[in-house]
Amino acid sequence: MVERGYGRIVNVASDAARVGSAHEAVYAGAKAAVIAFTKTVARETARHGVTANVVCPGPTDTAMLKGMTASAPDAERLVAALTRAVPMRRLGQPHEIAAAIAFLACEDAGYITGQTLSVSGGLTMV
Repeated sequence: MVERGYGRIVNVASDAARVGSAHEAVYAGAKAAVIAFTKTVARETARHGVTANVVCPGPTDTAMLKGMTASAPDAERLVAALTRAVPMRRLGQPHEIAAAIAFLACEDAGYITGQTLSVSGGLTMV
């Protein structure tokens, strides 16, 4: 990318990296490393026409979420509580996360670098 003088890097982390998450210290720490790495790459490559940004999805209706809640004895209640916690009162959809990634990868986002975008329905407003 540097040699070509153009590139778009979009990494995926988590809002757990930005605000913490109870009982997920290792996960939050690993995702925070993704954010710090991306910001460093953004600084190092900006003058070469390369941008680097991070998308942090909030609660999203995915197979992973279903798998995580399936073993809980009160899975429906857990998902309902998570949904209520989101100001938009719904879980995100995978295509909404993909749209944010696609935007940051497009030509129109050429002046955006080193940023962390939360796509969380307002759950985290940091």
